[in-house]
Amino acid sequence: MPAKYWGDPETARLFEGAEWWEPGEDEAAAAIRAAIDGRGEPRQSARERILVDFTWQKAAARLIGILAEVQAAKTKRWFFLRPR
Repeated sequence: MPAKYWGDPETARLFEGAEWWEPGEDEAAAAIRAAIDGRGEPRQSARERILVDFTWQKAAARLIGILAEVQAAKTKRWFFLRPR
């Protein structure tokens, strides 16, 4: 089921391409019960997450992406209509 957001356009951008599904009640109840009982999926340790997700390579790739977005925004031309 596609996710729809009918509020302001800026927030709606967060939902672009998102899809939500309707879980069965039994499956949803079992997942909630497992989380409450502490039987959920094991979580990655904070140390492991830092070692995996915060490398110099990933930081450099992120910076390159940000700089590319800034450059694209600078070269984008804006056209305004002027009344005659």
